[in-house]
Amino acid sequence: MSRQEMSFFIIVLAMLLSSNCLAECPGGMMANGLCWPTEGNELLLGWHGSNPNYPGKSHLGQDIRVAEGKRVFAIADGVVLHNRMDVDGYGGFGFNGGGLIIKHQLSDGQYFTALYAHLKNISVGTTVEKGQKIAEIGPYAGGTVHLHFGIRLPYNDNDARWAGYGSSDNGFTNSLTFIQNNAPYVDFSDDFQMIEATVRKVGDAAWYPPNVDCFDAQQWFRVTSTTCYFADRTICFEIMGACPAF
Repeated sequence: MSRQEMSFFIIVLAMLLSSNCLAECPGGMMANGLCWPTEGNELLLGWHGSNPNYPGKSHLGQDIRVAEGKRVFAIADGVVLHNRMDVDGYGGFGFNGGGLIIKHQLSDGQYFTALYAHLKNISVGTTVEKGQKIAEIGPYAGGTVHLHFGIRLPYNDNDARWAGYGSSDNGFTNSLTFIQNNAPYVDFSDDFQMIEATVRKVGDAAWYPPNVDCFDAQQWFRVTSTTCYFADRTICFEIMGACPAF
């Protein structure tokens, strides 16, 4: 069997059947299933960028230009750790503003925190769902209005949690490449709830997460034009054109 064309595909599982494909990321979905965190996509200062207001320190996130009042979204399901409207510098240099820190989980089970900064009208409880509106973009005195988006991995909730700049990384990582290359945790254990997952698909075989090879996946599926049901690792041999050894 020749290798078939590989594609990414969104499946919706309900009682082991698939009906329609959904898009639950209002700002757009990344290739592996995490959501883009806001409505705009114009990139400003990025990872390790410099700012004359913070000499000797580097930028610990990605700034995204967005008009004030535009929506901010959770990149994945998560737990709200911190919700503040008085963070120094979050309303512009020398001004207080709003920020959220949310703990999320990757497909391999590892936890990380996402920092959403320069916010107003924060509206969250103790948990959030992927793609949920969590706030709006707030004012930024003396500068360009934007969202500051930071990622800390592994999960860390120490005093550097609000840092937008630092003389060291303080556990932060490049948030742009992070959301491009990682997949969110999906719980496939409950057969009777609606589940959405971005999978990698070859022919009628698919697997999750999509950023790994078939044999390294956590869950496999058989997908047709009308149904989707759970499969097992043996579908990988079909893709490779080989038979499993018994």
